[in-house]
Amino acid sequence: MSVSGLPIPDQSDRLGSPPTATLLVAEGVSVRAGEQTLVQPTSLTLAAGELVAVIGPSGAGKTSLLRALAGTLPLAAGRVQTAGGAAGAVGFVPADDLLHDELTVFEELLFAARLRAPAGGDGGDVLARVHEVIDDLRLTGLEEARVATLSKGQRRRTSCGVELVGRPGVLLLDEPAAGLDPGLERRLMIMLRRLADEGRGVLVATHSTASLHRCDTVVAVSPGGIVRYAGPPDGMVAALGVEDLEEVYDALTDDTRPAGRPAGGTPGAAARPVLTPAGGGGGSGRMAPAPGQLPALLAREAICHLRDRRSLAILLGQAPVIGIAMAVVLPRGVLGDQTFGPFYGVLFAFMLLTASIWLGVIAACRQVVSQRAIIERELAVGVRPGGYLVAKALALMPVVALQTLLLAGAAMALQPVPQGAPLIVGFCIVTGWSAAAMGLWLSAAARTPDQATTSVPLLLIPQLLFAGALIPIDKMIPPLKVLTDAVLGRWALAAIGGAMGLDERLGSNLGAVTGLQSGFFGEKPLVALAAMAAIGAAFLALGVRALGRENRP
Repeated sequence: MSVSGLPIPDQSDRLGSPPTATLLVAEGVSVRAGEQTLVQPTSLTLAAGELVAVIGPSGAGKTSLLRALAGTLPLAAGRVQTAGGAAGAVGFVPADDLLHDELTVFEELLFAARLRAPAGGDGGDVLARVHEVIDDLRLTGLEEARVATLSKGQRRRTSCGVELVGRPGVLLLDEPAAGLDPGLERRLMIMLRRLADEGRGVLVATHSTASLHRCDTVVAVSPGGIVRYAGPPDGMVAALGVEDLEEVYDALTDDTRPAGRPAGGTPGAAARPVLTPAGGGGGSGRMAPAPGQLPALLAREAICHLRDRRSLAILLGQAPVIGIAMAVVLPRGVLGDQTFGPFYGVLFAFMLLTASIWLGVIAACRQVVSQRAIIERELAVGVRPGGYLVAKALALMPVVALQTLLLAGAAMALQPVPQGAPLIVGFCIVTGWSAAAMGLWLSAAARTPDQATTSVPLLLIPQLLFAGALIPIDKMIPPLKVLTDAVLGRWALAAIGGAMGLDERLGSNLGAVTGLQSGFFGEKPLVALAAMAAIGAAFLALGVRALGRENRP
């Protein structure tokens, strides 16, 4: 490895042969957050067979540098080139384990391999990669263990495996030894040394100094992303003017101590990481197109939903409770009453659509944002936002359908409707599906799970206000009348009320009692279904756009 401005002596005697193929080149890479510089302009190269440690105090910019090299963080200046030119040529293991607790180790690695496989690859090669990584990382015997049951060290090895199944030429690891005891930290660094000796370029950000002697190069950075030293481990103590490794961090936070010059580079206009061929081998090739990724994403989503039994029980358990509550607040058998039944029918339809929208939105509103870190990494290696969100939607459809079935079934079991019960259930299901699409958009646009949850009323309240049951559409000002056609609640009310035959049962009293125009509940079922499906599709498209924009480097 070389860092501009800080030449590194020849180290060919360390491993028997000098590194050859260049796998990664960074030219004048700089990262800023507002007015603050996180990484000063830095140029470096990483070759096959090298293990490089980046050390420095918290806030020194180690994570920002790694994310910039991985292509997940925008650059203020500079460019990054990787051998092979593909995003999959770089594997990035962040400080947090980006794993699915519901999956087994084998399933986690298998789905990662399928999502990182080149287009047109066969299943046998994918399985071979998974078994190869399991052997390489000493995970044999843990294949069927749930990720949630793994120790910290086992989780870190599994996180490394998620990236290694893509056979990247370069592996970047952010604080892989964090939280590990000294013995596990030593074993992890031995593993990384072995991975480098097999021909990869490995760069690890760490606070630990215990295993630096296993590295070819150590890069020491001060706060602000300033490189103070880059060279062999045994030269760092003298170069920084300290007596032992324990004092290195004091030197890095004390600008009066001697240190090497900061890395060179020329700041330039804002730029994004550019992944272009830099010579040498490596890389995982072209990523599979979205249709090829969708089955893997959908299968993973389905498994996670089924195994998260507590969340599934909460989602399904609340539906009949809400349905029973809706039924018991109405006078018993009132929906079949000739005089009052139609008037209470409007109220019953409104409660059904409200509950259906609530169930759909609340089931989906945390689905994306709670996995934002995983999604960010997988989008960086080529997973498409559209495939991600469509898989989420398809996996939620059976859950939401069962929710709304339990809701409507419980409500109508206690409050029988004179007609249209099957149609009512069907309309509630479609309403729930469209509401789930709204929730997915909210989840893709939100920054945190709490933000998504607290924003649910912003989606729900307009559905209630513009449905027409509380405030007659005909009494609204003209711009709002037009807006109601784009509101899910308006079409759900018309569809459910139409299935109950409210247009005919209310007759001439429709306008007098509800303020709705004659024929409101006489809308053709296919028209209402098409409108609700279009609203759901529009929100899903907005969600794809939000997901792609939020995770664009």
